[in-house]
Amino acid sequence: MREREREMEWKDEDVREGATKFPERQPIGTAAGGGCDKDYMEPPPAPLFERGELTSWSFYRAGIAEFVATFLFLYILVLTVMGVVQSPDKCSSVGPQGIAWATGGTIFVLVYCTAGISGFPTRLLFLLFLCANISPRGCLCFLHAQDLVLIFMQLIGSGTRWLESKCTHVYSREMEGKEEDVREGANKFPERQPIGTAAQGGGDKDYMEPPPAPLFEPGELTSWSFYRAGIAEFMATFLFLYITVLTVMGVVQAPTKCSTVGIQGIAWAFGGMIFALVYCTAGISGGHINPAVTFGLLLARKLSLTRALFYMIMQCLGAICGAGVVKGLENSGRYELLGGGANSVAHGYTKGDGLGAEIMGTFVLVYTVFSATDAKRSARDSHVPILAPLPIGFAVFLVHLATIPITGTGINPARSLGAAIIYNKSHAWDDHWIFWVGPFIGAALAALYHQVVIRAIPFKSR
Repeated sequence: MREREREMEWKDEDVREGATKFPERQPIGTAAGGGCDKDYMEPPPAPLFERGELTSWSFYRAGIAEFVATFLFLYILVLTVMGVVQSPDKCSSVGPQGIAWATGGTIFVLVYCTAGISGFPTRLLFLLFLCANISPRGCLCFLHAQDLVLIFMQLIGSGTRWLESKCTHVYSREMEGKEEDVREGANKFPERQPIGTAAQGGGDKDYMEPPPAPLFEPGELTSWSFYRAGIAEFMATFLFLYITVLTVMGVVQAPTKCSTVGIQGIAWAFGGMIFALVYCTAGISGGHINPAVTFGLLLARKLSLTRALFYMIMQCLGAICGAGVVKGLENSGRYELLGGGANSVAHGYTKGDGLGAEIMGTFVLVYTVFSATDAKRSARDSHVPILAPLPIGFAVFLVHLATIPITGTGINPARSLGAAIIYNKSHAWDDHWIFWVGPFIGAALAALYHQVVIRAIPFKSR
């Protein structure tokens, strides 16, 4: 027992000595530099009413962004729920798990796209879910209760600041030294370090707006990087069609979808491939892999007409080759029997339904692409360019969850063209125009929304 006690005494002594040498929490920020209590600057509380906001375009832009984000959220979620409810069995739909993915994934994509514009508070979305489960009166009471709580907290904050100002003279001398340390630390270590161009040498703007691309750029035709980018688009679209069409064929040929990856697996194949291919090719060609994305960026003057046409041709050729390889792997008769992964409007839906689904789905995708490649956001928020492939892939995944029961989800004219040419049956061509017109309209609307509403580029002084 005595030896045991001595051994424990030595251990306790070692622990105390180690704790003295290596404290658990090291001082950081200004606390490490000069003994002050705070190593950050607390932002001032927002006023209860701010009339100046009503004359600011950013105020209305944030409201429009909230409207569009909530609209897209409900569009994706309700379509996904409807697809699950109308399916004859759980294996032929994305199921409850797909609904959960649609909810969380859409929130992720929309927060990524709108956080720098409006903050995208989830209060309204939570309220909508609440309204779906309780009476409208209860929903309204909840809203009013939230507002009353917020107003009450504002009044408490105002009263506290008034009392603090009246009592300042009591302890002003005592706090004088600490306040001086805080001011000194704040000057040494500002809360937001300059990034982007501001870190390189002054100016009010901390980012560089890239100049609009020329409509025609003959010099590109003599550059190897131009053709390298086209080859990258060809390979990316080839791989995209190969993996996705094979996945679709595997689900369709099974006697029961419960023994396959199912509809949700198809959606994951499309979204996951876009994520991987954008990650691989973004630094070479921009990672378009879709004529609709190329068209939207062309309208926004992000690339020249020469490059856009070259990209679209290479994307279509890659899609045709990818679908052709799948047909070569499969038995020709079985390939035609299973539909070849070609897009068409499902029974029970009109051509207008299919066109609307393609327009909205492409809008979601191209809007996400614009948000991920925005120069201003990339300079000010370091996570934007790093995460870019993930929300783009998630956007494709979510659109497939919602619209596979309607059109099989095109949102990519090259994907639809490649499968239709290799399959080459009449019903695949009957609705084929929808998978070109819809995505191009959706891409144009996304470009218009981003350039005019979000960035207000046409109204900026030059």
